[in-house]
Amino acid sequence: MSGNWYNGFSPADRTKGANLLRRALREGTVLPASICSMCGRVPSGLGYHNEDYRKPLTAYPICRRCHYAIHIRFRRPYYWREFIAPLDRNGWFQNLTPDPASLYRPYDLTYPEGGTAHSLLTGGSYATCRQSVAHNLAYLFSPMPFQIEVAGE
Repeated sequence: MSGNWYNGFSPADRTKGANLLRRALREGTVLPASICSMCGRVPSGLGYHNEDYRKPLTAYPICRRCHYAIHIRFRRPYYWREFIAPLDRNGWFQNLTPDPASLYRPYDLTYPEGGTAHSLLTGGSYATCRQSVAHNLAYLFSPMPFQIEVAGE
């Protein structure tokens, strides 16, 4: 697991979530996937990507190429938009923010309506957008980092 913050989750939070997912896969609680949830390919090795580490068993099966694209979106947002353009328009990944501040911002502030299905860029209401911007500005000027616990631990 990477030593970087992601969606407001610390490296320790991310490691804890990844370990829970690995245990669930090993015990058969979660069945291993064989198809990338982004591009639909069947790669030789498939990993998992999680946006909300409070729910580690909801990670998406994903190939290395797509996983790389997800994480590079903060440095190369234009590449990200071009990468996802030909993929499923209703895919879970379509509304991921390329905003680098979201690496440290708590998940619920980045995605106030829960999950990656919400986007301020593609259909969020003006009121929701205004509220989210206010929350994000307040967060950016508050002390960092936040400590977040993985649910159920």
